[in-house]
Amino acid sequence: MRTASNRPLEPVFIPVVGMEFNLAKEAKDFYNIYSWEIGFGIRTGRSRVNNNKYTTRLDFVCSCEGLCPNTSAASYRTGCKAMIRLHRTLDHGWVISRFEREHNHLCSATYGQNKHWPSHSDIDPMTKDFVRKLRENNIPIGRVCSILGVHGSDSAIPITKESVRSLCASIAQENIKDDIGKTIDLLEQMKNKDLGMEIRFKLDDDGKIKSMLWCTGKNRADFAKFGDVVTFDTTYRTNLYNLRFGLFIGVNNHFQSIVFGGVLTNEKVQDFEWAFSKFSEIMFGKQLQTILTDQCQAMAAAIKSIFPAANHRWCRWHVLRKTKQKVGLVYSKKSNFKKEFNKLVTEETNQNRFERKWRQLMRKYYLIENQFMNRIFKHRAKWAKPYFMGIFFAGMTSTQRSESANHMLKQFIQRSAPMHMFVRKFNELQMDRNESGR
Repeated sequence: MRTASNRPLEPVFIPVVGMEFNLAKEAKDFYNIYSWEIGFGIRTGRSRVNNNKYTTRLDFVCSCEGLCPNTSAASYRTGCKAMIRLHRTLDHGWVISRFEREHNHLCSATYGQNKHWPSHSDIDPMTKDFVRKLRENNIPIGRVCSILGVHGSDSAIPITKESVRSLCASIAQENIKDDIGKTIDLLEQMKNKDLGMEIRFKLDDDGKIKSMLWCTGKNRADFAKFGDVVTFDTTYRTNLYNLRFGLFIGVNNHFQSIVFGGVLTNEKVQDFEWAFSKFSEIMFGKQLQTILTDQCQAMAAAIKSIFPAANHRWCRWHVLRKTKQKVGLVYSKKSNFKKEFNKLVTEETNQNRFERKWRQLMRKYYLIENQFMNRIFKHRAKWAKPYFMGIFFAGMTSTQRSESANHMLKQFIQRSAPMHMFVRKFNELQMDRNESGR
């Protein structure tokens, strides 16, 4: 750099035979800076290894070096000879022993063109770590590019969107590798920090994890105080293993939502039975007074088997939402059915009057033969208000607290995340809610 002012038409950084470096990476970075000034990209070329598997020679060549074996394919390879050759020194460093300067192709003339050479869109370790953190927190790739300032050829940093996408793909592949081992290690670390934490696994015939349940020490302490009424919902699906994530949620004495535990499982009767039995075991066998769920039949069968004394009720919000889907135009704005139906299910508290008004409503709007309406009337004791009288519900009539927590989880983590990341982010969600007091 000191002599650059004496070479006005020359690059500031120019390789010279005899120039020494401590590391091959230093030589590569130096040649890459030179290539940026000239307008070409570089890559690692041939190398030589001795009998002790010790690299003694290393070439860094122009990206256009060599020829594409498929002559009909589009390629920027032109057989360019530009390169630097490094040899080992006696002190295990590197020295430039050969420098070929001339190119047989046009060099890039602008900043935007330079960025398209792969060697000039490398992402430094600090930025890679930053991108990793963003992706772990479910930030879309488009927003990652925006945060980094990557906006095409006019962006302020020499990184392309393609390199960011490639980095995100490699991060995803890295996270998937040895996922179960990472999950077990993470749970052991969590258990070492939280002595009250309990974990249960269910394995298939091949020894693979089929279901997993875990509850922290705080979850268990909260359940001991406020575990009379629980909502359980499995609307969140993790695509990587196609498992459902279920949340046991309750409310405390301030009517704030609290988490009792989380389970990854399939939606089969035996899987729900395992999840509920292990949850009861972890919670010292304490029996539930009431449990609120959606209309899943497998879940209902498991609850009847594991919690026979509990009052099982359907989420009333789900019933109302499905009614809108199943009755069609009758539920439209032009009809009074919606108003009359909602008034009936939210205000009526007498069972006989409820049943009489229901039949009148079905006749009035010609829904007597509607299969869905007949089905929910048959199971009216699971969702209708008159049948809730005298049963403790802690002020809850729906699973929306569980669904709300699941919605928050979707914001914390990608659906396709591996299991160890899912567990870690769920733990972070609980810690975040505990610290915020909600």
